[in-house]
Amino acid sequence: MTGPAATASARLVAWAGQLRLADVPAPADRSTALHILDTIGCGLAASASGVATAARDLVRDRAAAGDCSLIGGHRRVAAAPAAFANAMLCHGLDYDDTHRGASAHISAVVVPAAVAAAEAHARSGADLLRAVVAATEATARIGLSAPGRFQARGFHPTSVCGVFGAALAAAGLEALPPGRTVHALGVAGSMAAGILECLDDGSEAKPVNAAVAARNGIEAVELARYGATGPRRVLEGRFGVVAAFAGGSGEALAAAVDTLGTVWETARIAPKPYPVCHLMHAAVDAAAAALDASGAAPDRVAEIVVGVPPAAVPIVLEPLAEKRVARTAYHVKFSLPVALAIRLLRGRLDHAAIEDALGDPAVHALARRVRYEVAEFPTARDAFPGRAEVVLAGGRRFPAEVPVQRGAPAHPMTDRQVLEKFRGNASGALPAARSRELEERILAIEREPDVRDVFALLSPGS
Repeated sequence: MTGPAATASARLVAWAGQLRLADVPAPADRSTALHILDTIGCGLAASASGVATAARDLVRDRAAAGDCSLIGGHRRVAAAPAAFANAMLCHGLDYDDTHRGASAHISAVVVPAAVAAAEAHARSGADLLRAVVAATEATARIGLSAPGRFQARGFHPTSVCGVFGAALAAAGLEALPPGRTVHALGVAGSMAAGILECLDDGSEAKPVNAAVAARNGIEAVELARYGATGPRRVLEGRFGVVAAFAGGSGEALAAAVDTLGTVWETARIAPKPYPVCHLMHAAVDAAAAALDASGAAPDRVAEIVVGVPPAAVPIVLEPLAEKRVARTAYHVKFSLPVALAIRLLRGRLDHAAIEDALGDPAVHALARRVRYEVAEFPTARDAFPGRAEVVLAGGRRFPAEVPVQRGAPAHPMTDRQVLEKFRGNASGALPAARSRELEERILAIEREPDVRDVFALLSPGS
Protein backbone atom coordinates (compact mmCIF):
# COMPACT_ATOMS: atom_id res chain seq x y z
CA MET A 1 0.00 0.00 0.00
CA THR A 2 1.61 3.27 -1.10
CA GLY A 3 -1.26 5.77 -1.37
CA PRO A 4 -2.05 8.67 0.97
CA ALA A 5 -3.64 6.29 3.51
CA ALA A 6 -0.52 4.13 3.77
CA THR A 7 1.39 4.22 7.02
CA ALA A 8 4.82 5.82 7.13
CA SER A 9 6.43 2.41 7.52
CA ALA A 10 4.63 1.05 4.46
CA ARG A 11 5.66 4.07 2.41
CA LEU A 12 9.30 3.76 3.44
CA VAL A 13 9.31 0.04 2.67
CA ALA A 14 7.64 0.50 -0.71
CA TRP A 15 10.03 3.27 -1.73
CA ALA A 16 13.10 1.34 -0.61
CA GLY A 17 11.93 -1.75 -2.46
CA GLN A 18 11.66 0.16 -5.73
CA LEU A 19 14.90 2.12 -5.38
CA ARG A 20 17.54 1.56 -8.06
CA LEU A 21 21.04 2.98 -8.00
CA ALA A 22 20.27 4.59 -11.34
CA ASP A 23 17.61 6.66 -9.54
CA VAL A 24 20.14 8.17 -7.15
CA PRO A 25 21.57 11.49 -8.39
CA ALA A 26 25.31 11.79 -8.76
CA PRO A 27 26.04 13.83 -5.59
CA ALA A 28 24.28 11.32 -3.34
CA ASP A 29 25.59 8.31 -5.25
CA ARG A 30 29.18 9.56 -5.18
CA SER A 31 29.04 10.45 -1.49
CA THR A 32 27.69 7.07 -0.33
CA ALA A 33 30.93 5.16 -0.88
CA LEU A 34 32.80 7.99 0.87
CA HIS A 35 30.38 7.79 3.81
CA ILE A 36 31.03 4.06 4.05
CA LEU A 37 34.80 4.59 3.87
CA ASP A 38 34.77 7.42 6.41
CA THR A 39 32.63 5.43 8.84
CA ILE A 40 34.83 2.35 8.60
CA GLY A 41 37.91 4.54 9.07
CA CYS A 42 36.46 5.96 12.29
CA GLY A 43 35.94 2.42 13.53
CA LEU A 44 39.50 1.47 12.67
CA ALA A 45 40.84 4.50 14.54
CA ALA A 46 38.81 3.64 17.64
CA SER A 47 40.03 0.05 17.46
CA ALA A 48 43.67 1.14 17.21
CA SER A 49 43.19 3.60 20.10
CA GLY A 50 41.53 1.02 22.35
CA VAL A 51 38.34 3.11 22.48
CA ALA A 52 34.83 1.61 22.44
CA THR A 53 36.18 -1.92 22.10
CA ALA A 54 33.95 -3.48 24.79
CA ALA A 55 31.29 -4.71 22.36
CA ARG A 56 33.89 -6.24 20.06
CA ASP A 57 35.59 -7.98 22.97
CA LEU A 58 32.25 -9.28 24.20
CA VAL A 59 31.34 -10.54 20.75
CA ARG A 60 34.77 -12.05 20.20
CA ASP A 61 34.45 -14.07 23.39
CA ARG A 62 30.79 -15.05 23.23
CA ALA A 63 29.25 -14.82 19.75
CA ALA A 64 28.75 -17.84 17.54
CA ALA A 65 30.74 -18.09 14.32
CA GLY A 66 29.25 -16.60 11.18
CA ASP A 67 30.06 -14.82 7.93
CA CYS A 68 30.51 -11.24 9.14
CA SER A 69 33.72 -9.31 9.83
CA LEU A 70 34.78 -7.53 12.98
CA ILE A 71 36.80 -4.31 12.80
CA GLY A 72 40.21 -5.18 14.19
CA GLY A 73 39.15 -8.74 14.94
CA HIS A 74 40.21 -12.08 13.54
CA ARG A 75 36.89 -13.90 13.93
CA ARG A 76 33.81 -13.91 11.73
CA VAL A 77 30.50 -13.88 13.58
CA ALA A 78 26.78 -13.62 12.88
CA ALA A 79 25.27 -10.40 11.54
CA ALA A 80 23.68 -8.98 14.69
CA PRO A 81 26.77 -9.25 16.94
CA ALA A 82 29.02 -7.98 14.12
CA ALA A 83 26.82 -4.91 13.66
CA PHE A 84 26.78 -4.38 17.43
CA ALA A 85 30.56 -4.48 17.78
CA ASN A 86 31.36 -2.48 14.67
CA ALA A 87 28.81 0.27 15.29
CA MET A 88 30.18 0.88 18.76
CA LEU A 89 33.64 1.30 17.28
CA CYS A 90 32.44 3.50 14.42
CA HIS A 91 30.81 5.93 16.88
CA GLY A 92 33.46 5.49 19.56
CA LEU A 93 35.57 8.57 18.82
CA ASP A 94 32.60 10.76 17.83
CA TYR A 95 34.50 11.30 14.59
CA ASP A 96 31.75 9.92 12.35
CA ASP A 97 29.54 12.02 10.10
CA THR A 98 26.32 13.84 11.04
CA HIS A 99 23.07 14.74 9.33
CA ARG A 100 22.26 18.28 10.47
CA GLY A 101 18.49 18.23 10.03
CA ALA A 102 18.02 14.97 11.89
CA SER A 103 20.89 15.75 14.32
CA ALA A 104 21.84 12.10 13.99
CA HIS A 105 24.97 10.08 13.28
CA ILE A 106 23.20 8.04 10.65
CA SER A 107 26.17 6.31 9.06
CA ALA A 108 27.49 4.96 12.38
CA VAL A 109 24.36 2.83 12.67
CA VAL A 110 23.37 2.19 9.06
CA VAL A 111 26.79 1.28 7.64
CA PRO A 112 27.73 -1.42 10.20
CA ALA A 113 24.23 -2.91 10.02
CA ALA A 114 24.15 -2.91 6.22
CA VAL A 115 27.69 -4.30 5.90
CA ALA A 116 26.91 -7.12 8.32
CA ALA A 117 23.64 -7.98 6.57
CA ALA A 118 25.32 -7.85 3.15
CA GLU A 119 28.06 -10.20 4.33
CA ALA A 120 25.54 -12.55 5.93
CA HIS A 121 23.66 -12.89 2.65
CA ALA A 122 26.69 -12.72 0.30
CA ARG A 123 25.37 -9.61 -1.43
CA SER A 124 27.11 -7.49 -4.03
CA GLY A 125 28.55 -4.05 -3.54
CA ALA A 126 25.71 -2.55 -5.58
CA ASP A 127 23.21 -4.20 -3.21
CA LEU A 128 25.07 -2.72 -0.25
CA LEU A 129 25.10 0.79 -1.74
CA ARG A 130 21.38 0.65 -2.47
CA ALA A 131 20.64 -0.53 1.08
CA VAL A 132 22.76 2.23 2.64
CA VAL A 133 21.07 4.94 0.56
CA ALA A 134 17.58 3.65 1.36
CA ALA A 135 18.33 3.33 5.07
CA THR A 136 19.97 6.75 5.24
CA GLU A 137 17.04 8.44 3.53
CA ALA A 138 14.55 6.73 5.84
CA THR A 139 16.47 7.49 9.04
CA ALA A 140 16.91 11.13 8.09
CA ARG A 141 13.18 11.58 7.59
CA ILE A 142 12.31 10.17 10.99
CA GLY A 143 14.73 12.64 12.56
CA LEU A 144 13.46 15.48 10.38
CA SER A 145 9.92 14.90 11.64
CA ALA A 146 10.90 16.43 15.00
CA PRO A 147 14.28 18.18 14.62
CA GLY A 148 15.99 18.86 17.93
CA ARG A 149 13.09 17.50 19.95
CA PHE A 150 14.53 14.07 20.61
CA GLN A 151 17.58 15.63 22.28
CA ALA A 152 15.43 18.12 24.19
CA ARG A 153 13.85 15.15 25.94
CA GLY A 154 17.22 13.51 26.56
CA PHE A 155 16.93 10.90 23.80
CA HIS A 156 19.61 10.15 21.22
CA PRO A 157 18.17 10.29 17.69
CA THR A 158 21.16 8.38 16.34
CA SER A 159 19.80 5.29 18.05
CA VAL A 160 16.09 6.02 18.34
CA CYS A 161 15.80 6.80 14.62
CA GLY A 162 18.74 4.73 13.44
CA VAL A 163 17.24 1.38 14.48
CA PHE A 164 14.67 1.79 11.69
CA GLY A 165 17.35 2.47 9.10
CA ALA A 166 19.27 -0.58 10.28
CA ALA A 167 16.13 -2.71 10.00
CA LEU A 168 15.26 -1.39 6.56
CA ALA A 169 18.79 -2.06 5.28
CA ALA A 170 18.88 -5.56 6.73
CA ALA A 171 15.43 -6.42 5.38
CA GLY A 172 16.35 -5.24 1.89
CA LEU A 173 19.59 -7.21 1.84
CA GLU A 174 17.76 -10.31 3.03
CA ALA A 175 14.98 -9.73 0.47
CA LEU A 176 12.37 -9.94 3.23
CA PRO A 177 8.87 -9.51 1.70
CA PRO A 178 7.38 -6.01 2.05
CA GLY A 179 4.66 -7.06 4.48
CA ARG A 180 7.19 -8.75 6.75
CA THR A 181 9.45 -5.70 6.48
CA VAL A 182 6.66 -3.45 7.73
CA HIS A 183 6.34 -5.79 10.71
CA ALA A 184 10.12 -5.63 11.19
CA LEU A 185 9.93 -1.84 11.48
CA GLY A 186 7.07 -2.24 13.93
CA VAL A 187 9.15 -4.59 16.03
CA ALA A 188 12.11 -2.20 15.80
CA GLY A 189 9.98 0.45 17.50
CA SER A 190 9.93 -1.68 20.63
CA MET A 191 13.71 -1.91 20.43
CA ALA A 192 14.38 1.83 19.97
CA ALA A 193 16.46 3.23 22.82
CA GLY A 194 19.26 5.59 23.78
CA ILE A 195 19.64 8.45 26.26
CA LEU A 196 22.19 11.25 26.54
CA GLU A 197 22.90 11.39 30.27
CA CYS A 198 26.48 10.31 29.51
CA LEU A 199 27.20 13.81 28.19
CA ASP A 200 27.19 15.16 31.75
CA ASP A 201 29.86 12.94 33.24
CA GLY A 202 32.12 11.87 30.37
CA SER A 203 31.22 8.19 30.49
CA GLU A 204 31.42 6.34 27.19
CA ALA A 205 27.84 5.08 26.91
CA LYS A 206 26.99 7.10 23.81
CA PRO A 207 28.68 4.67 21.38
CA VAL A 208 26.60 1.90 22.94
CA ASN A 209 23.51 3.68 21.59
CA ALA A 210 24.74 3.24 18.03
CA ALA A 211 25.73 -0.36 18.72
CA VAL A 212 22.34 -1.29 20.13
CA ALA A 213 20.51 0.36 17.23
CA ALA A 214 22.55 -1.50 14.60
CA ARG A 215 22.11 -4.85 16.35
CA ASN A 216 18.43 -4.34 17.15
CA GLY A 217 17.60 -3.40 13.57
CA ILE A 218 18.99 -6.73 12.38
CA GLU A 219 17.29 -8.66 15.18
CA ALA A 220 13.95 -6.99 14.40
CA VAL A 221 14.24 -8.37 10.87
CA GLU A 222 15.12 -11.81 12.22
CA LEU A 223 12.09 -11.74 14.51
CA ALA A 224 9.81 -10.68 11.66
CA ARG A 225 11.18 -13.49 9.52
CA TYR A 226 10.08 -15.92 12.22
CA GLY A 227 6.59 -14.43 12.37
CA ALA A 228 6.77 -11.62 14.93
CA THR A 229 4.38 -8.77 14.22
CA GLY A 230 4.70 -5.08 15.00
CA PRO A 231 2.41 -2.05 14.83
CA ARG A 232 1.96 -0.65 11.34
CA ARG A 233 1.78 2.90 12.74
CA VAL A 234 4.92 2.44 14.83
CA LEU A 235 6.29 5.79 13.68
CA GLU A 236 3.29 8.13 13.55
CA GLY A 237 0.80 6.42 15.85
CA ARG A 238 -0.69 7.81 19.05
CA PHE A 239 1.98 5.98 21.06
CA GLY A 240 4.43 5.77 18.17
CA VAL A 241 8.10 6.65 18.22
CA VAL A 242 7.78 10.24 16.99
CA ALA A 243 5.13 11.10 19.59
CA ALA A 244 6.64 9.12 22.46
CA PHE A 245 10.28 10.14 22.05
CA ALA A 246 9.93 13.64 20.61
CA GLY A 247 6.36 14.86 21.08
CA GLY A 248 6.18 15.14 17.29
CA SER A 249 3.27 14.66 14.93
CA GLY A 250 2.33 12.22 12.22
CA GLU A 251 1.71 15.12 9.88
CA ALA A 252 5.32 16.28 10.16
CA LEU A 253 6.55 12.77 9.49
CA ALA A 254 4.26 12.40 6.48
CA ALA A 255 5.58 15.68 5.08
CA ALA A 256 9.16 14.45 5.47
CA VAL A 257 8.33 11.14 3.79
CA ASP A 258 6.65 13.01 0.91
CA THR A 259 10.08 14.21 -0.25
CA LEU A 260 11.49 10.71 -0.84
CA GLY A 261 13.05 10.54 -4.26
CA THR A 262 12.99 14.30 -4.81
CA VAL A 263 15.19 15.50 -1.94
CA TRP A 264 18.27 13.37 -1.27
CA GLU A 265 19.30 13.64 2.36
CA THR A 266 22.27 11.33 1.74
CA ALA A 267 24.03 14.23 0.02
CA ARG A 268 23.49 16.41 3.13
CA ILE A 269 25.50 14.25 5.49
CA ALA A 270 28.61 16.04 6.74
CA PRO A 271 31.90 14.32 7.62
CA LYS A 272 33.87 15.69 10.57
CA PRO A 273 37.35 17.20 10.58
CA TYR A 274 37.56 16.88 14.40
CA PRO A 275 36.66 13.94 16.68
CA VAL A 276 34.37 16.06 18.85
CA CYS A 277 30.71 17.02 18.86
CA HIS A 278 29.74 18.70 15.60
CA LEU A 279 27.90 21.45 17.50
CA MET A 280 31.20 23.06 18.45
CA HIS A 281 33.36 22.71 15.34
CA ALA A 282 32.49 26.16 13.99
CA ALA A 283 33.15 27.93 17.30
CA VAL A 284 36.50 26.14 17.63
CA ASP A 285 37.52 27.19 14.12
CA ALA A 286 36.29 30.74 14.75
CA ALA A 287 38.40 31.00 17.90
CA ALA A 288 41.46 29.71 16.06
CA ALA A 289 40.89 32.26 13.28
CA ALA A 290 40.43 35.07 15.81
CA LEU A 291 43.62 34.15 17.65
CA ASP A 292 45.53 33.99 14.37
CA ALA A 293 44.23 37.46 13.46
CA SER A 294 45.41 38.82 16.80
CA GLY A 295 48.95 37.54 16.29
CA ALA A 296 49.07 36.83 20.02
CA ALA A 297 50.06 33.73 21.92
CA PRO A 298 47.30 31.95 23.89
CA ASP A 299 48.82 33.06 27.22
CA ARG A 300 47.94 36.67 26.31
CA VAL A 301 44.24 35.83 26.03
CA ALA A 302 42.15 37.39 28.80
CA GLU A 303 38.83 35.97 27.65
CA ILE A 304 37.17 34.11 24.80
CA VAL A 305 33.48 34.70 24.18
CA VAL A 306 31.85 32.06 21.99
CA GLY A 307 28.46 32.42 20.34
CA VAL A 308 26.42 29.32 19.58
CA PRO A 309 22.80 28.55 18.68
CA PRO A 310 20.47 27.73 21.60
CA ALA A 311 20.41 24.00 20.87
CA ALA A 312 24.16 23.72 21.43
CA VAL A 313 24.17 25.13 24.95
CA PRO A 314 22.89 22.12 26.94
CA ILE A 315 25.08 19.72 24.96
CA VAL A 316 28.50 21.40 24.91
CA LEU A 317 28.38 24.32 27.38
CA GLU A 318 26.22 23.49 30.38
CA PRO A 319 26.75 22.97 33.23
CA LEU A 320 29.54 25.40 32.47
CA ALA A 321 31.60 24.72 35.61
CA GLU A 322 31.82 21.05 34.69
CA LYS A 323 32.41 21.66 30.99
CA ARG A 324 35.44 23.81 31.87
CA VAL A 325 37.15 20.91 33.67
CA ALA A 326 36.34 17.91 31.48
CA ARG A 327 37.91 14.91 33.18
CA THR A 328 37.87 12.23 30.48
CA ALA A 329 38.62 12.18 26.78
CA TYR A 330 34.97 11.50 26.07
CA HIS A 331 33.92 14.45 28.22
CA VAL A 332 36.19 16.71 26.14
CA LYS A 333 34.22 15.74 23.03
CA PHE A 334 31.23 17.56 24.52
CA SER A 335 33.10 20.40 26.23
CA LEU A 336 33.49 23.45 24.02
CA PRO A 337 35.73 25.31 26.52
CA VAL A 338 38.24 22.47 26.84
CA ALA A 339 38.20 21.42 23.17
CA LEU A 340 38.71 25.04 22.14
CA ALA A 341 41.60 25.42 24.59
CA ILE A 342 43.29 22.28 23.22
CA ARG A 343 42.94 23.54 19.66
CA LEU A 344 44.48 26.92 20.52
CA LEU A 345 47.29 25.58 22.68
CA ARG A 346 48.23 22.48 20.66
CA GLY A 347 47.41 23.73 17.18
CA ARG A 348 45.32 20.64 16.51
CA LEU A 349 42.31 18.80 17.88
CA ASP A 350 42.70 15.08 17.30
CA HIS A 351 42.33 12.09 19.59
CA ALA A 352 46.00 12.08 20.59
CA ALA A 353 45.91 15.78 21.46
CA ILE A 354 42.78 15.27 23.56
CA GLU A 355 44.28 12.36 25.48
CA ASP A 356 47.55 14.21 26.02
CA ALA A 357 45.87 17.40 27.24
CA LEU A 358 43.68 15.90 29.95
CA GLY A 359 46.09 16.65 32.77
CA ASP A 360 47.51 19.88 31.36
CA PRO A 361 46.83 22.79 33.75
CA ALA A 362 47.33 25.30 30.91
CA VAL A 363 44.42 23.76 29.02
CA HIS A 364 42.06 24.05 31.95
CA ALA A 365 43.30 27.55 32.77
CA LEU A 366 42.41 28.71 29.26
CA ALA A 367 39.10 26.82 29.36
CA ARG A 368 38.14 28.75 32.49
CA ARG A 369 38.50 31.96 30.47
CA VAL A 370 35.84 30.84 27.99
CA ARG A 371 32.29 32.08 28.37
CA TYR A 372 29.37 31.94 25.98
CA GLU A 373 26.48 33.89 24.56
CA VAL A 374 23.44 32.44 22.85
CA ALA A 375 23.39 33.65 19.26
CA GLU A 376 21.01 33.37 16.35
CA PHE A 377 22.41 32.42 12.95
CA PRO A 378 20.53 32.44 9.62
CA THR A 379 22.42 29.25 8.74
CA ALA A 380 21.48 27.29 11.87
CA ARG A 381 18.73 25.29 10.16
CA ASP A 382 21.16 23.65 7.74
CA ALA A 383 24.49 23.83 9.55
CA PHE A 384 26.24 23.97 12.94
CA PRO A 385 27.42 27.62 13.02
CA GLY A 386 29.45 29.41 15.64
CA ARG A 387 31.44 32.52 16.40
CA ALA A 388 34.16 33.57 18.81
CA GLU A 389 35.74 36.76 20.06
CA VAL A 390 39.25 36.66 21.48
CA VAL A 391 39.89 39.41 24.04
CA LEU A 392 43.55 40.10 24.81
CA ALA A 393 45.02 41.44 28.00
CA GLY A 394 44.70 45.19 27.52
CA GLY A 395 41.27 44.93 25.93
CA ARG A 396 41.86 44.48 22.19
CA ARG A 397 39.12 42.32 20.67
CA PHE A 398 39.29 40.03 17.63
CA PRO A 399 36.01 38.53 16.41
CA ALA A 400 35.50 35.74 13.88
CA GLU A 401 32.47 33.82 12.68
CA VAL A 402 32.04 30.50 10.89
CA PRO A 403 28.43 30.40 9.63
CA VAL A 404 28.78 26.87 8.23
CA GLN A 405 31.06 24.26 9.76
CA ARG A 406 33.67 22.51 7.65
CA GLY A 407 32.27 19.34 6.13
CA ALA A 408 28.75 20.66 5.61
CA PRO A 409 27.32 20.64 2.07
CA ALA A 410 27.80 24.42 1.85
CA HIS A 411 31.40 24.19 3.17
CA PRO A 412 32.44 20.68 2.15
CA MET A 413 35.53 18.71 2.89
CA THR A 414 37.04 17.69 -0.43
CA ASP A 415 37.19 14.05 -1.46
CA ARG A 416 40.93 14.26 -0.92
CA GLN A 417 40.45 15.49 2.65
CA VAL A 418 38.05 12.64 3.41
CA LEU A 419 40.54 10.17 1.96
CA GLU A 420 43.38 11.66 4.01
CA LYS A 421 41.21 11.37 7.11
CA PHE A 422 40.58 7.69 6.34
CA ARG A 423 44.25 7.02 5.77
CA GLY A 424 45.20 8.60 9.06
CA ASN A 425 42.48 6.69 10.88
CA ALA A 426 43.41 3.37 9.31
CA SER A 427 47.17 3.77 9.69
CA GLY A 428 47.29 2.55 13.27
CA ALA A 429 44.96 -0.37 12.69
CA LEU A 430 45.98 -1.97 9.39
CA PRO A 431 49.18 -2.58 7.45
CA ALA A 432 49.63 0.02 4.72
CA ALA A 433 49.01 -2.35 1.81
CA ARG A 434 45.86 -3.71 3.42
CA SER A 435 44.57 -0.19 4.12
CA ARG A 436 45.19 0.86 0.51
CA GLU A 437 43.34 -2.15 -0.82
CA LEU A 438 40.40 -1.56 1.52
CA GLU A 439 40.19 2.07 0.42
CA GLU A 440 40.31 1.24 -3.28
CA ARG A 441 37.72 -1.50 -3.04
CA ILE A 442 35.24 0.49 -0.94
CA LEU A 443 35.49 3.43 -3.33
CA ALA A 444 34.66 1.02 -6.16
CA ILE A 445 32.23 -1.04 -4.08
CA GLU A 446 29.55 -0.97 -6.77
CA ARG A 447 31.70 -3.32 -8.87
CA GLU A 448 32.25 -5.91 -6.14
CA PRO A 449 30.33 -9.19 -6.70
CA ASP A 450 30.58 -10.26 -3.03
CA VAL A 451 31.24 -7.78 -0.23
CA ARG A 452 32.67 -10.47 2.03
CA ASP A 453 35.93 -10.28 0.10
CA VAL A 454 36.16 -6.53 0.78
CA PHE A 455 35.35 -6.42 4.48
CA ALA A 456 37.56 -9.38 5.30
CA LEU A 457 40.27 -6.70 5.03
CA LEU A 458 39.04 -5.19 8.33
CA SER A 459 41.09 -7.80 10.15
CA PRO A 460 44.72 -6.72 10.67
CA GLY A 461 45.77 -9.94 8.93
CA SER A 462 48.94 -11.84 9.55
